[in-house]
Amino acid sequence: MQPYPRVLANELQDLLVHFPAVALTGPRQCGKTTLAHQLAETLGKPCLYLDLENATDRLKLTDPNAFLDPLA
Repeated sequence: MQPYPRVLANELQDLLVHFPAVALTGPRQCGKTTLAHQLAETLGKPCLYLDLENATDRLKLTDPNAFLDPLA
């Protein structure tokens, strides 16, 4: 089965060239996770995925600088 081509894939790739982090938001079940995983595979470099519906992941961002600074 061929995956549905994502309209924003190229724009997100361009943004990731200029910014170390990009937030991908949208309604449930619209393909955000699939797109994120496809981009990570395409970029061929380590990516961090946080699910903001997961309480543990949300807690990581209570102090975003403390969590994200070591990743830079």
